Amino acid sequence: MADERNSSATLSEVEYERHIMVRHLRVGCYLVISLMPFGFILDYFYYYEERWHFLIFRLVCSLLLAGIPALLTTDFGKRNCQGLGVIVALMPAFFICWMIRETEGAASPYYAGLNLILLAIAFVLRWGVGLSLLTLILILIMYVGACVLHGFPPEPGLARDRMFSEFINNLYFLGLTGVIVVTGSRIHQRLRVREKALSQQLERSRAELEGANRELAGTIQELRATQHRLVEAEKQKSLGILAGGIIHNIGNTLNHVRTNLFSLRKKAALVPPEHVASFTRISDDLEAGVKQAMSTVQQVRVYTHPNTELREELKIEELVESAVLLTSYVWRETGIQIEQNLVPGQTVRGNKQSLIDVLVNLILNSVDALTAKSFPNGERPIIRIESALEGDRRVIRVRDNGMGVDPAIRDRIFDPGVTTKHIGQGTGLGLSTCKSTVEQYGGQITLRTESGRFTEFTLDFPADGLE
Repeated sequence: MADERNSSATLSEVEYERHIMVRHLRVGCYLVISLMPFGFILDYFYYYEERWHFLIFRLVCSLLLAGIPALLTTDFGKRNCQGLGVIVALMPAFFICWMIRETEGAASPYYAGLNLILLAIAFVLRWGVGLSLLTLILILIMYVGACVLHGFPPEPGLARDRMFSEFINNLYFLGLTGVIVVTGSRIHQRLRVREKALSQQLERSRAELEGANRELAGTIQELRATQHRLVEAEKQKSLGILAGGIIHNIGNTLNHVRTNLFSLRKKAALVPPEHVASFTRISDDLEAGVKQAMSTVQQVRVYTHPNTELREELKIEELVESAVLLTSYVWRETGIQIEQNLVPGQTVRGNKQSLIDVLVNLILNSVDALTAKSFPNGERPIIRIESALEGDRRVIRVRDNGMGVDPAIRDRIFDPGVTTKHIGQGTGLGLSTCKSTVEQYGGQITLRTESGRFTEFTLDFPADGLE
């Protein structure tokens, strides 16, 4: 594994060096293409008779290098950028040496052009030590060859000595310039290695910081959800204490009514025959109302004193019935109709009160969405609750024909703090809590919606629940 990391780091460093070389080589190539023809001005003043002949040399040099920038955009050019770089440096050096041979040899001032090429290698191309040293040696060989081919005065004397002195002088300064170039190449190479190391370290630090930020965001979301659960638990506790006394008093009153109703039924024999039917109907209605009130009291007692640790097989019909009953004060007052299409006897495993809380939350959200929408052309606000057995999954769907969910928050609808309500009307923790509750029992909750038409939440549970 360590070898793989080292190989990857080496490959990355090679690619980085290649990228730098290609970028600088393209600039150097443009400089050679543009500056070589400008040497015609120098030819005009120094070698007037050879000016047109040398201009052809210069234009040929520029034309030969004109295709290299385009070649550097290809994979072949990038892989062979070092060889192309040597060509870019040696091509003008070759033509300069040719012009030195054609004119005054070692006495020609054009040797200064070779110094410019070496300086360009140092400051523009910024090659490594090896490539700079190779190019320096080749340029010195070409210069020596140009001077030798031009020749020195055959007869000993002042002219011969002077030309040889100029040759040594030019060779000396070319050599010194080359030493400076190679030294600078070494410095630049070390700086590039350090720059690459710092860049990699910065990238690692950035990745670590992003990871820490993501972890912090997740922690904040979890803290918000935990805070919401704690607040709700405290509210439930306070509500339970308050409701306990009220439920006790209501229960005593209902028991008193049931006792008196039982006594009243025993007096039915004393009712005149013409009033027996009316008496029986009224007493039956009273008994049904008392039973309904007792059932409501029992639902409130369970809701305010939940046992969230208990998990059992629960009938979906009873869960929906409890949720509908607990929210009836809201949807009945707003004229909303609830339609149910539940599979008889279908069950789901979990905690009764927790699952009722989920359904209550979804129904209240639907009520908010429906009250925010106007219904022209006889359309009615409807909440549809249905269940189904799909393969080995037990599914509950809550759908309304309200405003739908804003596309801007659909992907984040289950995140803590995200709410579909107006400012001040919601904490954005309800659906997040629903999601964590459903997942606690091995299920998942999903959203399907269309703006202005409908919203549908699907609760998908495993057939065997989560132990």
